[in-house]
Amino acid sequence: MNIENASTNDDADHSAAICGVSYSAFLNTLHLCLKPKTYFEIGTLSGATLRLANGASIAVDPQFQIDADIMGEKPSCMLFQQSSDDFFATHNASQLFGAPIDLAFLDGMHLFRIPAPRFYEHRKALPQEFDHPSTRLPSPGVLYDG
Repeated sequence: MNIENASTNDDADHSAAICGVSYSAFLNTLHLCLKPKTYFEIGTLSGATLRLANGASIAVDPQFQIDADIMGEKPSCMLFQQSSDDFFATHNASQLFGAPIDLAFLDGMHLFRIPAPRFYEHRKALPQEFDHPSTRLPSPGVLYDG
């Protein structure tokens, strides 16, 4: 598929134009390198990506279908079975953690018009310098240069 000629319709399938490392492998690398103390996820479904986190976690999904251990070594894990709109209307992830969010993964409905507003809501909960977890790395480096 030629991405330049791709439809601008949000529902179009652009998967053939996207290649490289899988999002779960990349997310796993982020967890391993950053070692986030707090992790926030929208769109958890079965919990495959939530299992990658070892820090305190909050997950939001309107219909969880968790089929394996998601706790691992997490000190805590809060699940909110509701839409992200409903979550943001009544909760603040940073306040629930009692700390800033170190890493967030927005895996909503896979349509840009859906996660974009969630990102803007979510960034209110981020610290001023939202890349502060990267300062815990031993030295700067390239996580992904695909």
